[in-house]
Amino acid sequence: MIREITRKQIDLKTALGERVFLVEAVPQGSYERRHIPTAIRMNAKQVRRNAQTYFPNLGAEIVVYGHDENSTEPRLVARKLEALGYQNLFYYRAGKRDWFKAGEFEEAVHAPPGAEVVVKTPRGVVLGKVLFGALVAGAGFAAGLMITSKVNARSYSKSQAGKRRSE
Repeated sequence: MIREITRKQIDLKTALGERVFLVEAVPQGSYERRHIPTAIRMNAKQVRRNAQTYFPNLGAEIVVYGHDENSTEPRLVARKLEALGYQNLFYYRAGKRDWFKAGEFEEAVHAPPGAEVVVKTPRGVVLGKVLFGALVAGAGFAAGLMITSKVNARSYSKSQAGKRRSE
């Protein structure tokens, strides 16, 4: 059965330490530019080939989402996962547009060594440099901060980039 889930419910599950797999059903370029942290990209054609690799447990909690409520690909992906026997499927109808509009964390595909990147944190924006596949930034840098490209960060002011709406 495929159940709907909201951003707040996803936040609650992760805050409680529940392992939730996020599947973004969008074109490759959209995923690379910006996606919800820890999400993997999968379209309907890839489900049969990749599902067992990513989700060996048929009881895993899997949240499938797309750009927004008008996206059709996430529903196709969720139905295919259901047909393969997955039992705990959720459809995040509002998708990543809702996620980013709420000021939630985001990440982009890893930058090459030497690239300048912007780290968006709840306290603001930090400029860093990728060295040997890891991000090097100023004092106070900690694991779990989300990385986005310099181009994406320009559209945000420091206060907007670091703000996380409390609802």
